[in-house]
Amino acid sequence: MVIAIIALLMGIIMPALRAARDQARLVICSNNQRQLAVGVNTYMADNDAKTLPCIVERGGDAYSWPNFLNYFGRGMYPYLGNYVPEVGGLMCPMGPANPVDYQDAYVDYQEFPNVMVSYNMYWGGYPMTDIEFEGPKNANSRTKLLVSDTLNFGPTNDGRSRWYSSHRHSQSYKTDIKDGWDNLVSVLWFIDREMNDPPLRIKMNMAYTDCHVERYVSDETIHHQHGPARRFQIPPRDRWK
Repeated sequence: MVIAIIALLMGIIMPALRAARDQARLVICSNNQRQLAVGVNTYMADNDAKTLPCIVERGGDAYSWPNFLNYFGRGMYPYLGNYVPEVGGLMCPMGPANPVDYQDAYVDYQEFPNVMVSYNMYWGGYPMTDIEFEGPKNANSRTKLLVSDTLNFGPTNDGRSRWYSSHRHSQSYKTDIKDGWDNLVSVLWFIDREMNDPPLRIKMNMAYTDCHVERYVSDETIHHQHGPARRFQIPPRDRWK
């Protein structure tokens, strides 16, 4: 009887504790994004009001995949290292992996090509014409959106395609597989849904160029499709236009 009562109490208490823990991590996530925005603004103050370059931009092609820490020998660290020295500042604490494990990849970026983080970073002035969005180019940019939690879709190296998110969804699971281009994505949750069926009811954060942070849910997002197999969700247009 005592064991049954204890089991019943645990069944009641554990969901409440899990919800409280997730709420605390959601607050830490918003603080991370705020400090990241402060770091980007400090960089701009030291560099004639110019934002960081888009490390994914190659050969004149438009930047289109915003959650890379490193990309083909280019990395965030040469630009952000003095302002955001710890890689955890570029990652959501609600993800499935310990971001500290990525510190070497952050600093020694040339040794760790194609590493993803759990935030989408929209600085650098790149276009996404299908949703009339262009990231901020400088401190005077009218586009306010600077960073958000990741909700992307793409193929993985096991031949399947999945959504991946920095915040847990009811259908989320953890895996250490890489994506279809051999990019590390272990700091993100995977969700088995079709590209035209993004997961709903995920609470997420976004930070603006003035360093304030707002909450939104994945239901409110709009999508940008990058070719036939990749897509990502961007926060609601009426919040950053």
